[in-house]
Amino acid sequence: MISGYDISAIVFYFLFMVLLGFVFRKQVANTSDYFRGGGKMVWWMAGSSAFMTTFSAWTFTGAAGKAYIDGFAVVWIFIFNIVGYLVCARIFAPRFRQLNVITPMEAIRQRYGAKTERFYTFIYMITGLMGGAITLYAVSIFISAVIGINIQLAIVITGAAVVFMTITGGAWAVVSSDFLQALLIVAISVVTFIAVMNNVDSITDITDHWQGTTLWTGNGIHYQEIFLLWIGAIFIQRVIDMNNIGQSVRFLCVKDSAQARKAAYLTALLFAFGSIMWFIPPMWSASAGIDLTSLYPQLGGKANQAAYLSAVQMLLPAGMVGLVVSAMFAATMSTLDSRINFVAASFVKSIYKPMINKDATEVEELRASRIATGVMGLIVIGFALFLNELRGISLFSMMIIFAGLVNIPMMIPQTLGMFIKRNYSPA
Repeated sequence: MISGYDISAIVFYFLFMVLLGFVFRKQVANTSDYFRGGGKMVWWMAGSSAFMTTFSAWTFTGAAGKAYIDGFAVVWIFIFNIVGYLVCARIFAPRFRQLNVITPMEAIRQRYGAKTERFYTFIYMITGLMGGAITLYAVSIFISAVIGINIQLAIVITGAAVVFMTITGGAWAVVSSDFLQALLIVAISVVTFIAVMNNVDSITDITDHWQGTTLWTGNGIHYQEIFLLWIGAIFIQRVIDMNNIGQSVRFLCVKDSAQARKAAYLTALLFAFGSIMWFIPPMWSASAGIDLTSLYPQLGGKANQAAYLSAVQMLLPAGMVGLVVSAMFAATMSTLDSRINFVAASFVKSIYKPMINKDATEVEELRASRIATGVMGLIVIGFALFLNELRGISLFSMMIIFAGLVNIPMMIPQTLGMFIKRNYSPA
């Protein structure tokens, strides 16, 4: 299922990312350096990082599996990512940089007071770790399909590597690795897309697999009103998700507001690219009649989540599968280490410093940050193992339910907070 070339590519990538963390370790002198690079980064680094942290391996597993079954319907989520970042560039990104804080939770304290800050911190510790677990679970499915190991072992190995990278490197290592990982993702996406298009006479050879409007709405949608309602809900969710105080962490690391705006525009451009390149390969697998269940028996009922991988294995030469696995790991590491760092930063600045050790020095805060990062990482691994035991719910459904029921109610006050400098705290 996987060649020696593939294994070599994966091992080289893992070692490179770990070494990158050590290279930038000396850049971390305080918590500002550790969590936001001291606010000294340039736009192309921040934009690449924002791009990488907005999606994960779920794009190539859960979302690709949805494209395998339902066609272009899932692409709407990524189209609205473009819209969200264009709005961010025009209105929010400069405001985010002007907050001049280390963590988003500190900005919530400025707007809504200390009690609201602590409330949001506790909630985000829970939801952030849950989101990280879903992200880790997604890439472990992919690695399990490629290497042939069980999903539990893939979760432990991948999670341990990510946690180690997160602890050893600060924001400079994280953002720098995000930039390199973005280059890898773009290269792999282009090569796979070209391979697919070279295998068909025209795009209609792929799209004709879906009859009528099912290409755009998915199967099982009998009323267009329901589909339009879903589109509207996704549009609101994605725009709010890109433009709230919690997401300001993506732009707190740049030098100034102009750099923040450029970073947001770059992110929108990269998502325009991804919306085209990422979902044609799994749709090709469906149109080619590839039986994923027989090809990946170890995945059982989750075999459709290996749709993107099947296109790679069918069309690309030996060694490319290893690079694709590395790209999936890159997408996950960017999202996961950012989530863990975010939760650790919120804990240290909003709970540890004001409630546990009020007189903590910068050295003590930095030490607490590294310890918190390790503990949060272990929790993520444990919860990902629990998710693997769930039955009757797909990865796609997990992500949508998680975003709809938990994130949106938390995000709306944060978006409004960007226009209200000080509010009555119980609000």
